[in-house]
Amino acid sequence: MKSSNQLNIQAYARAAGVLFLLSLIGGGFGEGYMPAKIIISNDAAATAANIKVFAFLFRLAFAGFLLESLCDTALSLNFYVLLKPVNKQLSLLAAFFGLMATATFAVT
Repeated sequence: MKSSNQLNIQAYARAAGVLFLLSLIGGGFGEGYMPAKIIISNDAAATAANIKVFAFLFRLAFAGFLLESLCDTALSLNFYVLLKPVNKQLSLLAAFFGLMATATFAVT
């Protein structure tokens, strides 16, 4: 029989897997696929025209980016909880780096 703490850790691990998968899908679409289709290098007018023509896809790509950011933030919490039994300082460091990476990425 598994203890409730072990079941709780497994739930966090499963949630981390789902969040990581959603982050990959949202980020891949919002940052990898769509910018390559919309952005024309060295031609701001053509890029603006593409954004105007593909407005829905542009918004969908932005939503994918937001999904990735939210999932990354939740992953930081999950890594904190999962690593806390191993080493509290390591788990705090992982959460700090995860949150700082997400914040830096959002600003850029």
